[in-house]
Amino acid sequence: MSSRPQSSAAPPNEKPTTADKENRVVSVIAPPKSPKSGKKKALSSAGSKEAAPSRSASALKNPTSTKASTVSLGGKSAKSKSLAQISTNGSAKDKRPLSAKSMTLTPSVTTKSPLKQQPPEPVDVSKPLSSSEAVLMEACKTGDVDAVYNCVWEKVNLNCRLPYYGTTPLSMAFRHGHKQLCNVLINFGAKFDPDNYGATPVHWAASHGHSKLIKDQFQRGHISRPDLQRRDTFGSTPLHFASVNNLTDCVQTLLDCGSDSLVTNNDGRTASMITSDDGIRNILGGEV
Repeated sequence: MSSRPQSSAAPPNEKPTTADKENRVVSVIAPPKSPKSGKKKALSSAGSKEAAPSRSASALKNPTSTKASTVSLGGKSAKSKSLAQISTNGSAKDKRPLSAKSMTLTPSVTTKSPLKQQPPEPVDVSKPLSSSEAVLMEACKTGDVDAVYNCVWEKVNLNCRLPYYGTTPLSMAFRHGHKQLCNVLINFGAKFDPDNYGATPVHWAASHGHSKLIKDQFQRGHISRPDLQRRDTFGSTPLHFASVNNLTDCVQTLLDCGSDSLVTNNDGRTASMITSDDGIRNILGGEV
C-alpha cells in the first residue's frame, strides 16, 4: 500500500495557528532582502542624498570643512591641489576682517613709554609757592613732623622749590638738622635735588655742622660717597662748606664717610686751603 506524501500546508478546514499569523505579519513588515548589487546602489543613492545636507550644516560651523569634503571626494589630484592652495593662500579664518574688539585687545608691540621720550620740564624759579607748599616748607624749617604728615596726606609736592633760590623741603630739613623729619621726607619720595646754585641737602647740613645727621643718613644708605663729592656752582663740596665754617666734627665725619680732601673748587683750592682753623688743616693733611 503506497503512502501519500504529507503536505506542509494546513488543511483548508483547519484554523491558522498563532505561529502562522506571526509569520505573515513579519513578511508584510520586513521587505524581502535585495541582492548585494542592489544593496550597494541603494546605499550609495541614500548616502549621496544624506551627505549633502550634512556638509552644508558643518560648513556653517567651519568654513574649511566644505573644502576638506571636496578634497576627499575629488581624488588624489584634487586633494593635493586644494591642499597646496590652502598652504599658499592661508585658511579662510585668516582672511576674515579684524574686528574693533580684536584690534583694541592687541596693542602695538613697538609702542614706547612717552615718559622716556619727553625731556625734563624746566624749573620756573620765579613761580611762587602755593599755600599748601608754604605750609610744608615752614614745617620743614621748624621740624613739625605732624604738619609734614598732613601735607603728605593731602598729596602736596614734596619736591617743590622756593622761588629764585630753589631750596627744596629736604634741603630745608637738612639745613636745620631735623633728623626724624628728613627720614619721613625721604621715605615718602623727597629727592636730593640741588638748588639753583648747585647746593644739595648734604651741602646745607655740612654748612651748619649737622655731623650726626650726615652720619645717620650715610649709615641708612640715603646718601653715598658720590653724594659727598658733588660740587655746587662754584665747585665746592660739602667738605669745603664744613672747612670754611671751621666745623671740626663735621669735617671729621665727612672724612670718615669717604669724602675726598683733595678735590678743588673752581679757584683750584682744596678744603684745607679755605679754613682758618689749624686743627682742621692738620686733619685734612694741609700745611699748618
